[in-house]
Amino acid sequence: MSLRSRLVLAAGYLLSVAVIALAVPLALNVQRRIAAEFEANLRSRAALVASQIADDVARVGEQPIDEPESREERVRLATIVRRFAEDAPSERILVVERDGVVVADSSGSGAIGSRYATSDRPELAAALEQGAIDVRRRSSETLGATLLLVTVPVLDDAEVVGAVRVSGPVAAVDDRVSRGWLAIGLVGIAVIGAGLGVAWLLATSLARPVRRLESAAAGLGAGDLDRRAVPEGPSEVRSLAESFNRMAASVEELVTSQREFTADASHQLRTPLTGLRLRLEALERVPGAEADVAKAQREVDRLQRLVEDLLRLARSSEPGGTPENVDLRACVVAAIERWRDAADRADVALVSHTDGRPARIDADPGDLAQVLDNLVSNAVRSTPPGGRVTLTTGHRDDRALLAVIDTGPGIPEAERGKIFERFARGASGHAAGEGSGLGLPIARDLVRRWGGELGLARPVPGTGAVFEAVFQERTES
Repeated sequence: MSLRSRLVLAAGYLLSVAVIALAVPLALNVQRRIAAEFEANLRSRAALVASQIADDVARVGEQPIDEPESREERVRLATIVRRFAEDAPSERILVVERDGVVVADSSGSGAIGSRYATSDRPELAAALEQGAIDVRRRSSETLGATLLLVTVPVLDDAEVVGAVRVSGPVAAVDDRVSRGWLAIGLVGIAVIGAGLGVAWLLATSLARPVRRLESAAAGLGAGDLDRRAVPEGPSEVRSLAESFNRMAASVEELVTSQREFTADASHQLRTPLTGLRLRLEALERVPGAEADVAKAQREVDRLQRLVEDLLRLARSSEPGGTPENVDLRACVVAAIERWRDAADRADVALVSHTDGRPARIDADPGDLAQVLDNLVSNAVRSTPPGGRVTLTTGHRDDRALLAVIDTGPGIPEAERGKIFERFARGASGHAAGEGSGLGLPIARDLVRRWGGELGLARPVPGTGAVFEAVFQERTES
């Protein structure tokens, strides 16, 4: 996960925790406020109705139901109740006199004159018998909804003469609560989104110089010694970039001096070696010195090869040239042609094998040729007469594969870990003949120059040393 993603996720986590910590208590408070407001509205409406009809309810309760005056009072009560009910169509207003008999009902579902204060409606008994205000919730099978019931006593000269019950559906409250929760949630999401946007911008401004510093480090590691970082961003990152540049300058100076020393030393050694070779050729004519001169010439030849290998080693650590799209199969064919005569003299068969698919990579053909020359040279020298050296191209895990396999004695287990060290030849190398011990390190550096990796694989029965180089495959351009 990138630095920018980590910073944005951290900011998102903190914002989410903060928003939730603030939004949940706020939403609960809004929920309680809406429920309290709804209950308060029912209370005030019930109390207002009770105060308006107290005298009428008292008179209705004192008169027989069939009296004309009683009917007029009931009509007046119904008119007052309907007027209050018009202000809240979703609510029902029910009025009973002191005996629990219905005297007015805004919904018309309660029959006038019927007894309504039963055990199924304990809220009416609480108001009529105890003179208390009763608030409760109850499910209505008729309406299929939950109702909030507020029942208040009707008082006339401090005497309970009836009760008023106002009921409203709780769904209206739940709907308002849901809208409140939704509004708070949307605001919270907007705050988190805005915060993440700001965090993204800040993280980008911080991650950009870090990525550029990483790119500079990768370039330096790939051999571009001129690569430097641009000091930018926060002070800590600028300080790190400046330290990196100082380190890069020191590394460039050190590597350059080493390369120059190796190249100069190798170049300067050529002249005395040439002079020494000429003197040895002159000594060949001295009677009795032929054997010693031959030995001296072999040592001069070995020293000459060592000088050439040192030059190649110095060049292999430098950045490569312009890469080309190369087919490894063509490189193998060319290597077999170059080494066929030497293999024939050593009575070693050179063969190639491919999986039939093109194995194309971006690299310098000259570097690949030198890699194959080093590997094939070692393989031919290590393989006994009658043996075989196989050059293989193929694919492994979507990567291009190049392998050189011989039928020699192989690499002893104790020497496998040191085979790529400079000047490390091992027992098999000494047995194979003269060599500088620099061929494999040079081949490894050249393979790494083009993003590949050279390694020593485990042999299978019937084989000796197995060297494999894997590269990132490229499509043909």
